[in-house]
Amino acid sequence: MARAAVRLSLLERLARPDGPAFRLHPLLAELGRSRADGTAAIARMTDWFCARLPEPSDGEQWRWNEVHVETPALLDWLGHVPAAERVRVERAGSWFAINTGPFHAWLRFCEAALAGELDDEERSNVLWTLGQVALRAGLPDRALAAAEEKREVDRHRGMTARRHLPPA
Repeated sequence: MARAAVRLSLLERLARPDGPAFRLHPLLAELGRSRADGTAAIARMTDWFCARLPEPSDGEQWRWNEVHVETPALLDWLGHVPAAERVRVERAGSWFAINTGPFHAWLRFCEAALAGELDDEERSNVLWTLGQVALRAGLPDRALAAAEEKREVDRHRGMTARRHLPPA
């Protein structure tokens, strides 16, 4: 069972002179702490992921590699991002979500963000990410619905059809 937990990044193997030992992965340990400390843990995880999610420039591929190693934590964290941080996370993670997924988790994240309070620009950006992720996930009907809603939001904002991409 320990091997499976290591393979899934739930446990980390430690080399010790007296034999092998294991510890709970630090990001998962953060989630396991008391509820009062849980908010702080999610905030630290949000900062950690937001520092690594933006599209890497030359020589920075390590950022996305670190996120890939933490996929189990990413899956859990996306479901716990506070409403007040969802716009920040969407802006930081849009290109990662579209290019690498995990698409189902990002779809749920975007749907949760859309259910909250967003201004028109924020809603447009989340709809763009949602549409792209839905398309990559093989959900063309959801992608089309997001694109149509985005078009209406952008018309309301006075944006022309040619200016449909969110700012980088």
